[in-house]
Amino acid sequence: MGQTFYALTPGHLKFIAAQHMFFVATAPLSATASVNVSPKGYDSFHVLSPTRVAYVDLTGSGVETISHARENGRITIMFIAVDGPPNILRLYGRCTVHLRGTPGFEESLPQHLQDMVAARAAIVVDVSRVTSVCGYAVPFYQFVKQRETLIDHWVRKGESALEPYHRLKNSKSIDGLPGLWYPWHARWWHAYLRWRSRSSWDSAVFFCLGMAAGSFIITRPFAERRLGLGFGTISFL
Repeated sequence: MGQTFYALTPGHLKFIAAQHMFFVATAPLSATASVNVSPKGYDSFHVLSPTRVAYVDLTGSGVETISHARENGRITIMFIAVDGPPNILRLYGRCTVHLRGTPGFEESLPQHLQDMVAARAAIVVDVSRVTSVCGYAVPFYQFVKQRETLIDHWVRKGESALEPYHRLKNSKSIDGLPGLWYPWHARWWHAYLRWRSRSSWDSAVFFCLGMAAGSFIITRPFAERRLGLGFGTISFL
């Protein structure tokens, strides 16, 4: 028989830790828009408390979960047993999105998940209901290994390729809902990553240019400083 809980128990946490995959379901508010289900692999799930969990959202061609989370926040996470005793564990709740480079991203995920090269956001879920049901019809499968294709792809591309890809592929959902966005702090973080990837000689040149520009702006009258900073911000964006 199915059981309902309002927080994760030690038994749930043990079951979650043993799984190699989970599924995420979200949907927009529109009755004519598309419901989305996404499988998640790697060691990407993290428990913050018995009523709060998070996972690292990795870069891909779709952005459905983030778009739905921005619109309404509804989410269901499902773990299934494919070996051992049968079980289907569902976590129901509301989620928020924290882009890479923002304080919420860093506060929600352990360092090894923050450092994943393909990471684009943390999805944080406030869990309101947990159900555990039999799963008698779920077949047995044997885990072999995680696929490294996604990580290898972005290692070859490099950090500097992430934001252009996000802007091209992840700006909206298949139903036209807003997807990824870049507030000023996330943009500065990606600019820092691009700067860090340069050679030491390039870094020194950019540092000297930045110091010279800063000195020029500081010595100008206040109105000119505002104008210069405004043009600099526009050119950066």
